[in-house]
Amino acid sequence: MRLPVSTARLSSGWQLPESHLLPDAVVAFVDGELTIGAHERAAAHIAQCASCAGEVAAQRQARSAVHDAGAPSAPDGLLASLRSIPEHAELPSGPDNIAVSEDGQVVAVQRQERTSTFGSAPLGSSAPLGSGRSRLRSARVNPPRSTGGQR
Repeated sequence: MRLPVSTARLSSGWQLPESHLLPDAVVAFVDGELTIGAHERAAAHIAQCASCAGEVAAQRQARSAVHDAGAPSAPDGLLASLRSIPEHAELPSGPDNIAVSEDGQVVAVQRQERTSTFGSAPLGSSAPLGSGRSRLRSARVNPPRSTGGQR
């Protein structure tokens, strides 16, 4: 846990940035969770730093408010409502054309009655589009006629 270091003035006249206790260090200080050495360093810093002293005071106030609040109460019917939720429920069946394979993959299922309506070849067995000759004849484009300057 990072505790404050004192600011130091360098020989060039520059001063190091001011250091403060991290929020976790403030909480640990208020809760008495710091080691003796860390607690002493934090206490020395708090004695000289109004900002950190304010953070410690706010944390002590929050800790006291939580301690004094007591246990929260739940509405009377909440526990009964929670107990009425079934542990196991019947789920509706999935769509007819979806299944789960043995290895856990979701797959689409073709039903026999649907494949027979498209012809004798199974779906996906025909040649890919564009691989054969086109049945459409190329359209003939006529060049524009000269209108003799009139439109």
